[in-house]
Amino acid sequence: MRCVLALVAVWFAAASAQTEVKISIPEVQQAIDKYGAMLQAGPPQLATADAIRAETSAYRRRARDCIDQQEARIEAITRNIDKLGPASAAESGSIAAARRTLEQERAELGEKLAGCRLILVNSDALLSELDRLYEEALAQRLTARSLSVFTLLIDGGRRINWLAALTKLEFKHSGFDYLDAGRWFLFLTLTAALLAGGLFGRRELRAFLAARPISEDLSGQAALAFMSSSARYLPVLAVSLGWSAFWIVVVADARPWPQLAVASFAISTYLLVALLGRSLFSPIPPARHYLPLDESRSRRFWHFLHLLVLIACIGAAIFQSPFIEGVSEPLRVLLRAVYAPLFIGSLIWTVWLAFTLQSRSHIGLFRPIVTLALIIGLFAEWAGYHNLNDYVVGGIAFSLIGLGVAWLLTSLLTDMFDGIDEGRYPWQQQLRTWLGLASDEHVPGLVWLRVLTTVFIWGALLLFLLRVWGLSAQGQDVLVRYFAEGFEIGPVTIVPSQLLWALVLFAVLLSVAAWIKKQLDERWLRKSRLEQGARHAAVTISGYIGVALAALVALGVAGVDFKNLAIIAGALSVGIGFGLQNIVNNFVSGLILLFERPIQSPTRI
Repeated sequence: MRCVLALVAVWFAAASAQTEVKISIPEVQQAIDKYGAMLQAGPPQLATADAIRAETSAYRRRARDCIDQQEARIEAITRNIDKLGPASAAESGSIAAARRTLEQERAELGEKLAGCRLILVNSDALLSELDRLYEEALAQRLTARSLSVFTLLIDGGRRINWLAALTKLEFKHSGFDYLDAGRWFLFLTLTAALLAGGLFGRRELRAFLAARPISEDLSGQAALAFMSSSARYLPVLAVSLGWSAFWIVVVADARPWPQLAVASFAISTYLLVALLGRSLFSPIPPARHYLPLDESRSRRFWHFLHLLVLIACIGAAIFQSPFIEGVSEPLRVLLRAVYAPLFIGSLIWTVWLAFTLQSRSHIGLFRPIVTLALIIGLFAEWAGYHNLNDYVVGGIAFSLIGLGVAWLLTSLLTDMFDGIDEGRYPWQQQLRTWLGLASDEHVPGLVWLRVLTTVFIWGALLLFLLRVWGLSAQGQDVLVRYFAEGFEIGPVTIVPSQLLWALVLFAVLLSVAAWIKKQLDERWLRKSRLEQGARHAAVTISGYIGVALAALVALGVAGVDFKNLAIIAGALSVGIGFGLQNIVNNFVSGLILLFERPIQSPTRI
């Protein structure tokens, strides 16, 4: 028997070696040392730092996989050595040879494990150094000061001839040099065709909307509002999108983008955001207001949001195009000084209106704090801290966009889940009928889907906000790694990704179990010769089995060790025996009554 174990152990060692993680420890260590020397020489360029980070992160993942594999193989080989029993002079030659082979294999794996751990430590140190350099560069960028508007206005006459500066602007990379005779013809033809198609599409879409009945479903009202708003913007939106596509094809990979291309992108962005905002806050008839917001405040908010988007797109067309390259620094400072109060003022007013859409009682100090931060950003811009202004104002603007999108998605999904639970609309009633639910019965597992979608939306928002406010790529990698690989709390390892998948699977399996229970009750068992009580017992037991299987599968996906679960169940059984004895007795008695049916209603004569 021990000879057979020896052969199996040797075969296992050979098979595990074939699935080994491919990593050359000396080469990887040499590359990490080279990158470390580069960082010691001075901060690298952004593109170089990103390349180093990407390659080092790849090395770290491979080292982590290598560590996991070697530890598992060492543990398996140790078990196989233990199965061979203690070494003795009387053991056979095959067992002694197998023992030596396994011990040699374990020693080699131990050396490789040490090398992979060293790579993991050095990779973490290199990534930490990149983070430190990133933070230093961010601090230097935010505290860098250039020409202030106050100095410019006081001493501007001696610094620049404003009239000459305005009349001699150089429009570099305007885009006209890309337009020869053939492309001019294509551009004009495309514009005319798209305009005609947009006008025709608007007429047809309006006719379709006029003949369509108004839906009471929130999703149907949202679709109607989007289509009615699309009919308003369709001609100009088609032309602007066509212009953007034209410049993408003509310019291809050339950088920077010409000014005409940037203007086309800005116009398309403005129209798309305006279309979405109009359909949400101020729908065009035949659509009507459908969001759970005050209608008058919603329409007022839309007007200021529309103005804010227009100012933002104009700013992008000016400051993100090659036009700004032909502007001298004093004139650029003056342009920013004029543009900043327009954008920040409209943003402040939009924020104040946004938090009065539902209620004034839950606003607190959020609006004053945001307003103060934006005003500080404005004075920083005027004082010459342009990067600090971009950081503060841009961070607040993108944070508010993220919050708005998260709130909108949460509201729509909440309404959909409430409708499914209540059966408000025809498709929801059909779904409840398919699941076999009574009119006052909740959908099984839906509460877990609510929790899951909420966690996903606000988790994604948190990651977005961290990125907006300067979270490094390494910080994102750490968060993603914690989400995918988990973290340890004492002896317990919690893997959030597995928990989320377990919730999804639990909700789906509960719904499937409810459907199977309904089919058993209404179709499958009705064709059998079982009595009504026996059928009722089978249906009830199938429900218990479905819930138990769903829980077991979900716990398995979540990574719960069933050995520990058995220990917990044993401990609970003691508590049940003392504290819940009557409840368990009643439950078991009910099962006996279901199966044996010793008590039956008297037969009517």
